[in-house]
Amino acid sequence: MRMHSLTKFTSTTLPAVIGLGVAWLGIKLIRSEKNLTARKIELEIQLGAKSLKGL
Repeated sequence: MRMHSLTKFTSTTLPAVIGLGVAWLGIKLIRSEKNLTARKIELEIQLGAKSLKGL
């Protein structure tokens, strides 16, 4: 009886934990990508402003 409840617990909990971990990684990657894109735009604006000062 005890082994059956342990098997039932792990068969439902383990995939849920793995799924949450994958979702968390996905969210972190998306946030990181947004931050990188924003930083790239900031740097391009700064670079453009510096090149205009040289004219």
